[in-house]
Amino acid sequence: MFRRIVCSISGVALNEDDETVLEEMSPTDEAPELPVGWTRITLESRSLNPSYEAIQFVKAGLIQQILSQVPPDQHDEHEDAVAIQIDAQYAALEACPENVATLLNKVEVYVAPPERVPGLDKELEKVFAVFGLEVSQREGDEDDDEEEEEDSESSDQTVLEAPSAAPGTARRRRRKKA
Repeated sequence: MFRRIVCSISGVALNEDDETVLEEMSPTDEAPELPVGWTRITLESRSLNPSYEAIQFVKAGLIQQILSQVPPDQHDEHEDAVAIQIDAQYAALEACPENVATLLNKVEVYVAPPERVPGLDKELEKVFAVFGLEVSQREGDEDDDEEEEEDSESSDQTVLEAPSAAPGTARRRRRKKA
């Protein structure tokens, strides 16, 4: 059984037909957990780990404390040796998984097929427009894109194509100036 998938914009949940299709999909499919027609948006951000920063602050303080006991003209000679000693003392603590240097924050949201909810296609276009992406719902629509480029070669902006009922992909395309 798959986890419950709900559209983040409309609140529409996966229906039984979608679940049946998911169960029939091959595990070798590129995204066997993504229902046909649905869009998955993944946002990832990396931030510094406060625990790691705290450990580094303590280590730096200890190095300064030990070096304060050494005559100032000998600091350069002893600094590397003291740093190695302090690094060795804290190596086990730094090796703990909760003390990695950075944290990866990942959020996945799903959007239902636009034909299920009136106006959802417009909202999806707005979301993609924020990131400068176009919504393209058909495979093999490159021929249509080439005709559009010939019609409006003078514009230099990202174009959003209206979604259709078919499963989609997001692509970024810039128009070239004439």
